Amino acid sequence: MTNNHRQKQILSLVKEYQFCKYSFLADKLYVSSATVRRDAQELETRGLVKRVLNGVSPIVEPKDVAADYSVSINLERKLQEQVSHFGKIKKS
Repeated sequence: MTNNHRQKQILSLVKEYQFCKYSFLADKLYVSSATVRRDAQELETRGLVKRVLNGVSPIVEPKDVAADYSVSINLERKLQEQVSHFGKIKKS
């Protein structure tokens, strides 16, 4: 079984059960718990799951916040910085 295939199965199981222990995933996938932990670490790095004590849970997006909320806040801050920087240059 390849890493990619195994990670897809981990994602599927985590979405189905909402929380999976490393030992449960290892038994289901016929691999060691260490292998599952490595896969979970890679999935967490890619932002697909969250590792918690002894297991993995899905990342839950808040439903009351728009998806682009943090992007718009960041853009507003950058625009404010550029405007203030431009104002300093123009005064000189």
